[in-house]
Amino acid sequence: MVEKIRPLAFVLVDGLAAYAQPALPLLSQEVKEGRLKQFLVEAAIPTLSYPNYATIISGLNPEMHQFTDNDHRRPLTSDHFLKKQHRAGRTSAVVGFHWWRDLLGDDLPANTLYEAEDTPDHWVFEQAKVMAATFRPDFLLVHPMGVDWAGHVYGGESPEYLAAATRIDREIYDFWQWWHLTMSGLLVVGADHGMGPGHHHDGNSTREQHVLYFVESGEHLDVEFRYQSQVQNLFSVLMGEDL
Repeated sequence: MVEKIRPLAFVLVDGLAAYAQPALPLLSQEVKEGRLKQFLVEAAIPTLSYPNYATIISGLNPEMHQFTDNDHRRPLTSDHFLKKQHRAGRTSAVVGFHWWRDLLGDDLPANTLYEAEDTPDHWVFEQAKVMAATFRPDFLLVHPMGVDWAGHVYGGESPEYLAAATRIDREIYDFWQWWHLTMSGLLVVGADHGMGPGHHHDGNSTREQHVLYFVESGEHLDVEFRYQSQVQNLFSVLMGEDL
């Protein structure tokens, strides 16, 4: 029999840099009040979405999983967290950008994927609620792109980028309340990479590489991590170390 666990929602905010924290008042307040723990995490190099997605779920850096750009997309052949979920008899679901179909291939679980990078974040979270209520997954990946899109269009130092961060702050907070009430689940919020001083990201500057993770910890969580390759280990701790 599979051990009963609290389901985990991982909100992966594409392109949300650590320097945008002043635009995240709700999450920051939850940290101050002790309901979330905050970690400063270094994204793998290159700071591009596809390689970073692969590192997050596999625990491998790009030189090991061999994804180094966004153009040559193919399924991840290495072991990864969703495979571990499946082997443990637990279920997963994905609501996010269509690149997850490319990355997960035959391992793609129940999903709602979108094609346009400017798809409203609110729609993504509404679909996440539908997915959670319908399938009741043990692990739910929610992947909004609005912050990354604003950074590419307006620049990482623009008011529009910071406004997108503030909007996602509210969306995450509202989803968290729903997730608690409906699913009694845990929450992790993170990012794949930051945003450079212009309209792009792919380098090793702190603006591109440093991201924040917010972890609903409870008083018993005793874990520290600094690197993106350690994120899947955090998931395993939260969902059971036998994975």
